[in-house]
Amino acid sequence: MTTYQAQLTTAGASHSTAANILSTHAGFDGSGNVTNQTSAAQTVKDANQALTDAHTVLVQAVSDLQKAVQAWKLQP
Repeated sequence: MTTYQAQLTTAGASHSTAANILSTHAGFDGSGNVTNQTSAAQTVKDANQALTDAHTVLVQAVSDLQKAVQAWKLQP
């Protein structure tokens, strides 16, 4: 469980990073319209990377947890 919880914390940090990137919305105005194409593209790229990182960690966390539960079930 400790590993799982640590992985959730890591995924949460990546999610927070994405949220901060999107809330800053560099290259976009308050209505979501592009004001600077280069900055907007970088914003989307950075947010995508942070969310991809969160997803990857969550998938690994679930896999690790499932393996741990299976190993626990096989204990005498």
